[in-house]
Amino acid sequence: MRLLAIALLLALPFLEISVFTVIASAAGFWPALSGLLTTTLSGIVLLRWQGPRTLKRLNIALHSGSEAGVLLIDAVGLVVAAILLLAPGFVTDLIALPLAVPAVRRFIGRFVVSGMRGKSAFRVFMASAVDESGTADLSAKPWAPGPTKGETTVIDGEFRDVTPAPPPAPLPSPEPSRKP
Repeated sequence: MRLLAIALLLALPFLEISVFTVIASAAGFWPALSGLLTTTLSGIVLLRWQGPRTLKRLNIALHSGSEAGVLLIDAVGLVVAAILLLAPGFVTDLIALPLAVPAVRRFIGRFVVSGMRGKSAFRVFMASAVDESGTADLSAKPWAPGPTKGETTVIDGEFRDVTPAPPPAPLPSPEPSRKP
């Protein structure tokens, strides 16, 4: 399988050049080149436009404790689509176009997560000592239930450095000049 992946990766530049040659001979060199530049710019726009929104949704899902597998695959699919659109070539663009559509990425994410549900051999548990108000009970064990409302102690204070300053260094005394 690895050997096949390496062979496909090495064959991709030759395939891209041959497809570009066919398209350039049919449509002309400049239209083919402008098509490549357009897809490169669309990869940049895709990453800038959908990237922050996808990462924000993923971050919210991770912090709320809900299942984030589909959103994680959605974010990975977005990055892969943007990278493939940035790569010059029509073959990589054809692979990237379905991944650029959010509904397709979510479908792939649901498919992958449902396929992994029965096969995964690990579980992830998240624990935090911070409650809803933002205070932390550092004595809480990660496996124990968190503090209930009204039981937390918040110590707020300010500090000032009162370390005494070192004494100033003595100035060197000028030596009288001696004349011979």
